[in-house]
Formats: sequence, structure tokens, C-alpha cells
Amino acid sequence: SSIEAGVDASSTHFPYPTISIPPPLAEFDFRVAVRFDAQETKTTAEGVEEAELAEGVRGSWSGSLGSGAVIAGGHDLDMTTLKDKSLHEIVTAFKLRTSDGEPAVLEMDTRGLLCGPTDVLDGIAHRSESEARIDPRRYSYRVTVNLSTTDERYVEKVRGVLWVGSGIWDRDELVIEYEVLQRDDIDYVADMLIVSIELAEYNLYESGRIEVDQCVRSFLFIGLF
Repeated sequence: SSIEAGVDASSTHFPYPTISIPPPLAEFDFRVAVRFDAQETKTTAEGVEEAELAEGVRGSWSGSLGSGAVIAGGHDLDMTTLKDKSLHEIVTAFKLRTSDGEPAVLEMDTRGLLCGPTDVLDGIAHRSESEARIDPRRYSYRVTVNLSTTDERYVEKVRGVLWVGSGIWDRDELVIEYEVLQRDDIDYVADMLIVSIELAEYNLYESGRIEVDQCVRSFLFIGLF
């Protein structure tokens, strides 16, 4: 069959098949919850084009770095396209304040993909109070995140660290849980991408979830190179 032929072709061109590459280890690190206002503001992150962000007005976070509040930021997502597109790239920018006696401020930038059936995505953003929360297993929201700060207490804690996360979106609230890839494992991520993509695409094809294929391929590359 065409699937088997594709698998055989992938095996033929598999890089260094005799070398065993240690898989990256991901561990839970922190969770962020943010509620947004309808107001939009223009912002420009370093190296990123200006974007319209729906402003985040309140939130909290907690994890291995400590805990605190979300004090500024927002997301770039055109809500009017949710009925028409099953795949959306979302860029967010937040400021996290720590709960230290003398608080530090961490800059958090994320890039990710929200994908799923268009009616489900539209329902996530526009469901009424009387309607039940949409099961997050019906859609996918996956992100990569970068943390930076000028506060010397946290510089070494966030430098050279790669976080990946998954989240839920419900009306005006976003909740993301992040896992950290240990520093020693980051070097192996690029080597594992080809294997991950091929396995994910094959499994999705077998299960009939063809639409998700684009989401998987895009997420595996987004923000990692």
C-alpha cells in the first residue's frame, strides 16, 4: 500500500540507523492561567513583527521557579477566523511577576498552534455562560516558550532552557501547563524531530485524523530552529 511504501522509504533514508539517540526528558515545570480583556494593544517583541494583542489583564502562575502574578501581556489571535480555519498560529507575550519580597519580572514569549474542527474552535471562544466547557481533548493547543529576565536572581535559572506546553482555551481564559526539557537533552531535540514527525504522521494517517497532520508537522518545527 502507499502507507507501507512511505514507511519503507523513510526507513531507507533514516539517518544513522545504528546510532541510539537518548530521547529528551520532559518534566512538569509550571502552569500559567490568564484572563483577557477585549481591549487590543499593539506590541513588538524583539525580532518579531508588530502584532495586535488582546490584552491580558489578570492571571497567576506557579511552578519550580516560584509563583506570582501575570501583570501584562496578551495574545495575537483573530477570533473572526475561528469559524473558517482549523489551524491558527498564536503568539503570546506576558510579564510574570514573582512573589519574592523584592519581586522580579520575567518576560515570557510563546509561539504555538491551536487546531481542531472549526465549530469546536469557535465554541471555545464564543460559548455562552449556560453552555458547558468544551472538552479540551476535542482540540489541540501546543506551544513553545522562552523566558528571559534582567534580574540576576533568575538569569541563570531561565538561560538556555527550552519549555514546551499544552493548554486549554475557554472564552476569555487561557491555561497552559509547561514542561521543561533538561539542558543536556536540548541538543537531542533536532535529531529526534525527524523520527517524531514520521511516527506522528503515520499514526494520524492510520487513525484517519488527516487534518491534524498539518498541526503536528508545524508544531514540531515552530520555535525549535
